[in-house]
Amino acid sequence: MIITALFVFVMSLLATGEAYAVRVCTNTACKKALSADTLEGMHILASVSDEANRASAESQSLAVAAAQSAFAASRIGSCGCLGGCGNGPNCVVASPEGEEEVFYGIYKPATISALLEQANLNVRLPQ
Repeated sequence: MIITALFVFVMSLLATGEAYAVRVCTNTACKKALSADTLEGMHILASVSDEANRASAESQSLAVAAAQSAFAASRIGSCGCLGGCGNGPNCVVASPEGEEEVFYGIYKPATISALLEQANLNVRLPQ
């Protein structure tokens, strides 16, 4: 039952067409530059973004944490090489219109947060 509700919730998020997609390169050079940590950090921050909180409030059938995690999973993912291999971990932000912008050297919490803001996922880091 919960799996079905989670699937329906994620599909409804993807169907809106308003989401920015953020992908983190997990190819060899970026993997050595700890892109897995960048990916995990993005998932964590995206799951507590203002948008994740709004989406979880709209979900009647899921627990808040599950809805927030599903929201993050629908927006953040991995990808192959984006070029600029010596400057990794590298990420790409794709707008709802299909425009893509590549960002290099995304590994600090502040740069992860700034990238998520670029993707319209507003995250507030403690000062």
